[in-house]
Amino acid sequence: MKSRGDFFVSEWYCKEEKEEILKVLRSGDLLEFKRGVYHHWAVCVTLGPDPLLVHRTSDLLDNGSSFGSSFSSGSSFAVSSKSMPKNELEMGVIAKHKLWDILSDSKVRINNSMDKNRMPKKVEEIVEIGRAHV
Repeated sequence: MKSRGDFFVSEWYCKEEKEEILKVLRSGDLLEFKRGVYHHWAVCVTLGPDPLLVHRTSDLLDNGSSFGSSFSSGSSFAVSSKSMPKNELEMGVIAKHKLWDILSDSKVRINNSMDKNRMPKKVEEIVEIGRAHV
C-alpha cells in the first residue's frame, strides 16, 4: 500500500478488495473507475463500511439496474463523449450512491493527482458541495 500524501494515487482495486480500499479512503477523495472505453469519476462524501459517493449518472442508469453491467457494455458512452451535443438526458444527473454499487465488476482507485494542477478545496467544502447537488 502506498502511503498517503499530497497528490495521492492508489493502486487499482476490485470489489473483492473492500478492506484494502477502506484502509486508504478518505472523505473528499476523488475516485476513478476503470470502465473499459472510458473512466468514471466520483467524490467520496461519507466513510464507513458502505462509503457514499457523489457522481454524475444518467437517469437511465439510476433506476436500480447494475452500474457495472450498464457501464461496461458501453451503452452510456455518449454520456461522457465530448464530441457529441448534450441534452439533459445525455448530461445525466448528480446522484449519491454506495461505492460498492458503483464499483460492481469494474476497478477503482483513489486519484487525487489533479490536486497538483489546482489548489484543492478543504475536505468539508468538497463534501458540502457534493451533497448540495443531490
